[in-house]
Amino acid sequence: MKKPWADKHRVFATGGSYGGYMVAWMNGHVEPGRYQAYICHAGCFDWQAMFSDDAYTWHAKELGANYWADPAKIAAQSPVSFAQHMRTPTLVIHGALDYRVPDAQGLAYYNTLKAQGADARLLWFPDENHWVLKPQNSQLWYGEFFDWLKRHSTKPARGHKG
Repeated sequence: MKKPWADKHRVFATGGSYGGYMVAWMNGHVEPGRYQAYICHAGCFDWQAMFSDDAYTWHAKELGANYWADPAKIAAQSPVSFAQHMRTPTLVIHGALDYRVPDAQGLAYYNTLKAQGADARLLWFPDENHWVLKPQNSQLWYGEFFDWLKRHSTKPARGHKG
């Protein structure tokens, strides 16, 4: 059923933290073209490498095992294991001071996308943590966020001339 407020030319998925993990997961599982673009803020890309985070003690509970006890189980939950399917344009955002999801996660995700020829952009903050808190950085974050959506919209916004 069509909805008057839904526009199939402007379907995006964005998320931060767990939502960022879900965006990376979707990029490896949802057929390219379903979403015009993704935005991944502070998302997990590789659960084995995530053992460098500040919450490593809860991984076994959340994932069902430690990576050394059941590597296949952990790999099956890691977006990195499905990287060969990732084609959707993605803006990856991360802070260097993020200890919950270390920035190597975002850098690996971005580099993987670029190495495969996917349209990807990295917004990396050397002075931010899991969330972007400084006013000037927040302004940049929002500008990049909305510019990415506009760039990947397949038709002009309603009311836009041209």
